[in-house]
Amino acid sequence: MNCMATDIANSQTVQGQPIAIGEPRWVRVALISVTLLFLGIFLFLPLIVVFTEAFKKGVEVYFESIREPDAVSAIQLTLIAAGIAVPLNLIFGVAAAWPSQSSSFPARAFSLP
Repeated sequence: MNCMATDIANSQTVQGQPIAIGEPRWVRVALISVTLLFLGIFLFLPLIVVFTEAFKKGVEVYFESIREPDAVSAIQLTLIAAGIAVPLNLIFGVAAAWPSQSSSFPARAFSLP
């Protein structure tokens, strides 16, 4: 397999160092900044809010509340559902991916090498 970008990068050098082929630095910085902003707003901010609200009245109140029968039941139900869903996702995911990577699959040419 011949990768054109690798060949071009390896063939063009400045003082023995390969020339970077790709986006300009400002594009990379902008994309990384947008990604970090997205993660901050949609992942870290909600986590911070959840934990500050959970521990607002103290750690003792938090641990008392998760010992209530309804909370214990909800935690058990969540763990049972996850215990069923994760193995099923593994089985069906492998079953779906396996044929797509076989050499006789018609759309194999569109997947990554």
